[in-house]
Amino acid sequence: MKRYLSREFWGRPAPLAVLGAIAVLILMCACGAIYLGATIADFRAHTYKAVGPAMDPTIHDGQVLTTQDYGKASPHRFDIVLFHPPIDPSARYVQRIIGLPGEVVEVRETAVIINGKPLAESYLAPQYGGNYGARYRDSKNEHLTLQKDQYYVLGDNREVSIDSRNFGAVSRSAIMAQVVAIT
Repeated sequence: MKRYLSREFWGRPAPLAVLGAIAVLILMCACGAIYLGATIADFRAHTYKAVGPAMDPTIHDGQVLTTQDYGKASPHRFDIVLFHPPIDPSARYVQRIIGLPGEVVEVRETAVIINGKPLAESYLAPQYGGNYGARYRDSKNEHLTLQKDQYYVLGDNREVSIDSRNFGAVSRSAIMAQVVAIT
């Protein structure tokens, strides 16, 4: 041990083993930083300002929404998501996921039926409740079987919301992020 602490040892050129160990350590740190950067990029957060009453009473016009990218994860029922609607891919809508891939979604007046069973929607306030399905008569969207990577979205304020009752299913690729905070 004394040999490695002496001036004579460190005064000479460093042994190849030490240089190799330092190179491996630097390489491991670089790989770790790249992995961490890629992981953080999958879950980056953004903020957006809500526009319009489509999500009342959950989200009001002008509130700030913090979103988080899904990365490789799949959206879940009742997630509030930011997406590009099929009717205008340059626009951004905020709505709630109601139907998942492979499900049959029916909208009947004041009820949403998923695979033949009524969906309990406790988040709807009485004044915003009901789906107003009769107002949006469009045979392809009243009874819709969702394909792989398709989602059915509805606004919480069903009377004024333009959603899957109007434009049909939303593809997974059009879903930008999940709303994780409302301020």
